[in-house]
Parts: sequence; structure tokens; C-alpha cells
Amino acid sequence: SEILQPREGTFDFTLSDQFVEFGTANQQFIVGHTLVWHSQTPSWFFVGEDGRDVSREELIARMKHHITTVVGRYKGKVHAWDVVNEAFEDDGSYRKTKFFTIIGKEYIPLAFEFARTADPNAELYYNDYSMYHEGKRKAVIRLIEEMKSAGLRIDAVGMQGHYTLAYPSLNSFAQSIQQLG
Repeated sequence: SEILQPREGTFDFTLSDQFVEFGTANQQFIVGHTLVWHSQTPSWFFVGEDGRDVSREELIARMKHHITTVVGRYKGKVHAWDVVNEAFEDDGSYRKTKFFTIIGKEYIPLAFEFARTADPNAELYYNDYSMYHEGKRKAVIRLIEEMKSAGLRIDAVGMQGHYTLAYPSLNSFAQSIQQLG
């Protein structure tokens, strides 16, 4: 979002349009990465005119506007979205991002709800790295169960990898795939 919306309400779709046009022209399955990620969100997103953190309501409104605008622009062209990226620490606790500290853990299901409304046919994913850590894996499974119990749709979990031939063990990686499946 730092490239797509560098200033509030000012969107620059130059690069993303090129990406989507290339994928469409080559009949590729396009995944948008990512709608909500603390690391790539511009600082203005969390700050009000007074220089202090925005209210919970304001941050939800900004998140909704961003997701609705981006997903709506590519409705029917982007087939899937990494809706939320890297929301958990390896021990399974929530990453203390501005999304979490201002909105609370509800920011995740809200983001999925906003994306689903903007394009009901797109697949929606949660993405994270180091899913071989038991704490993180259990937290993601708990999130999926809570979202499904609330009637929210989540189609897949992306297991982003920072792997070598020796780490993590094949067993821990396989266990993650089995449990998430």
C-alpha cells in the first residue's frame, strides 16, 4: 500500500496495472500481494492530522477504503488476494502492529470481509512465514477456525518460505502442511 497509496486518497496504479495487464494477456492466475501488511503500509495510514494515532474507527475506515478501492479496481482480473500478511509472531502471539494495537485482532476478519465484499469471486488467503513454528501454526489454525465459525470465507493459507536444505526439518514442514490442510 505504500506504493499504491503513498498519500491519503491518492492512488498510483501504474505498476500494478502493468502487472495485471501482463498476467491477463498471458492467461495467468494472478494473486495480489498484499492488502494489509504492517511492513508496507505508509506511516500516514496510522496517524491523524494532530500527529497522534488515529482512532479505531478511522483506521477501520482507511483500511476499508484501501481494500475496496484496490480489490474493486481489479475485480475479475486478480483471481486471489493475500488479504493479511504476517500477523503473528513465531510464538503465536499477535504481532504488535498498528493494525493490532489500534483496532485489535478484529482487523483480520474485517479485512477479509472488506475484500469479500469488493470481489465475492476472488479467493482470499492469509499469508505468513515460518509456519513450521508450532506457536505460529496453531495461531493461524485458530484464526481460520474462528473466521469460519463466524461465517467468513478464507480459501487458503500461504506458507511463505525462508528455507534452506537443512532448515527447517522436512518433518516440521510436512507437519505444517498436514495440520493446515
